[in-house]
Amino acid sequence: MSLTYTKKRTMKQFTQLGLPAVLLSMAAGSAHAYNLDLIDINNINTPEQAVAELKKAGLDLNDAANLTDYTGGIPAALDFPYTNAAGVTELRRYSFKNFDDLKAQAVTIAKDYQALTKTGGTFNLDTITGTVNLQGKEVKFTTKGTAAGTSADNFVTIKSDIPSLDGKTFTSADQLSNYVNGKPAETVAIVNGQPVVTVEQIAKADLLGELNAGGLGNQSGNPASHVSQMSYYDSVIDTAGVAAGNVTGATTTSRFTPNFRYNNYNFKGTSAELYTLSLGYNLELGNGWGVLVNLPMSYVDTGTAGGSNDSYRISMGTGVRIPASKLLNITAVQWDVIPLFRLGGVGLGSNAWDNTSVAYSGGVQSNVGTTLGAGFSAIVQNQYTYNVDAAQYTLAGVTPEDHNVHAFRNGIQLVKDMDAQLFGKAVNTSFSFADVRFDSNMLGIDNQQEYGINVGLKGNGVAANDVRLNFTYTNADSYDDAVSVNLGGSF
Repeated sequence: MSLTYTKKRTMKQFTQLGLPAVLLSMAAGSAHAYNLDLIDINNINTPEQAVAELKKAGLDLNDAANLTDYTGGIPAALDFPYTNAAGVTELRRYSFKNFDDLKAQAVTIAKDYQALTKTGGTFNLDTITGTVNLQGKEVKFTTKGTAAGTSADNFVTIKSDIPSLDGKTFTSADQLSNYVNGKPAETVAIVNGQPVVTVEQIAKADLLGELNAGGLGNQSGNPASHVSQMSYYDSVIDTAGVAAGNVTGATTTSRFTPNFRYNNYNFKGTSAELYTLSLGYNLELGNGWGVLVNLPMSYVDTGTAGGSNDSYRISMGTGVRIPASKLLNITAVQWDVIPLFRLGGVGLGSNAWDNTSVAYSGGVQSNVGTTLGAGFSAIVQNQYTYNVDAAQYTLAGVTPEDHNVHAFRNGIQLVKDMDAQLFGKAVNTSFSFADVRFDSNMLGIDNQQEYGINVGLKGNGVAANDVRLNFTYTNADSYDDAVSVNLGGSF
């Protein structure tokens, strides 16, 4: 049998927003005729051979060869409806992360097409469905076309939890591209069986804001965001005072503190992995006073295969430790107050969803510590920071409004000095809990809870840890899993 299908298509590069070009390539281009009888199954052993055989049948995967990141580095899948000889229809799914990944599956695709149609079944190439996962936000699309190739018969319909995309139907790749880039676009509504075309547009800044609300985006609104991480690094900026376990007010020397931290966040099937090297320094001024600095530098892998959706972050935080208990002559507890300021930025390789952004914050931190006896001590930390996420989308020429975030962090740590020693250093363990609240003009989570266990080593007579290993679990609404591991030292 012969399966032949002809459809008017146009291939337009569309990676500016990280939506896969395949979404558009399925929308419309040059006329293609698919004749699967032309495939020689005996010649298919490698992806290259499969690509060549599919090209003979009119399915040229190299149509998108000029797209260096076919999906913008974002997980995607295509579903082709297949109806067998008995009339039962199922969806054949092919998942991929980028164009090379799709081509690598060409063997499977080609053999499926050839074998399944030889048994009397057919592929319905009029309707192809697919799913794209944008940092935890789904974009589902359905293409509909006929050989006639009229705008009424060829369109892409989108269903998404990104409100501005949900329910939209576009008659061409150009119209979809115009819409997401903030230009007038025709969308189609079917009324009484007839297509009704309307012209509308959306501010691209609004679309960007909807993507970053929750999910795993760089902006505020989720545990993996830049603002959330900045708040965390403010909380650990002091490595020698009360916050670091020095609840006796012991004199300590200036300390350099390198730290490596790994975070893994999962949200609706998409993950964000953060690899952070933080360099900290406490300059001790005497009598409990200190100048505090840390510089976390992160690489963020957002569930992709080295795609352009990955990002880089950096921030520098500063603070001054004020020994309030000594100034107020309080002896029952040790109390440090730390004014905070931090400046940071995010950069992406080529994806204009968040090409670049700048964030800064200011606030204050209070640390109160006391000994409880039997080798136990407790530390209570209260922190407030006012954050401004001032995004600058330079590649796309779009500047969304600033996102202003009030972050409230309140936690407690219980420390136990052990009798054991390791590598000649005293061992201590601690358990910590922190409740973090966000008040923001951006949608997303408004709170998260962090649970941690820490093992530290410190030299005799030294108040703060020389080495520490920390495991943290973060609980946040809608997030499947969020864990982090820290390994750091001080000298």
